[in-house]
Amino acid sequence: MHNLAGNLDEESPVHARDPGVTFIEILVAIVLIGTVIVGILAAMRTSIVVSANAQEAAKVETALLNASDRVSRAPLKCAAGGYDPFVQAAIATWEGEGSAVATVTHLSYDADGGAFAPSSWIAGACPTDPTAQRVQRVEITITGPDGRVTRSIEVIKSKIGGTNV
Repeated sequence: MHNLAGNLDEESPVHARDPGVTFIEILVAIVLIGTVIVGILAAMRTSIVVSANAQEAAKVETALLNASDRVSRAPLKCAAGGYDPFVQAAIATWEGEGSAVATVTHLSYDADGGAFAPSSWIAGACPTDPTAQRVQRVEITITGPDGRVTRSIEVIKSKIGGTNV
């Protein structure tokens, strides 16, 4: 308690309750703060990765729409690889490291098969009969430089009655 001078005795209960901060308390505080910091860093890393993926997906989709627009406006092509230059021109504007990879598949509709069926599409841009009404399906697939994002689109082209549709 108090001695005659008004000071606290070393054996007093007040002095025994306030010894200061122990080593264990400091370690617990450091571990708790470290756990919070690790969680924040993991959340930041996840945010950066998701943002990079979304940015690449946006670039791939923009290039894909650009390519499909160029193919749909192009005149009907019968030669193998006829639409490849239009698609390659669309991905030539790719910004950033590396370049996108584009594949183009040409199919033509076989009207001789009767009713429409998925098997009515045959490989090749044009049927063997040049007088047949031509309907083409051009499948465009673009993959980003790192291969994480791949998108596809189909463009239907036709030349019925002498005009491109």
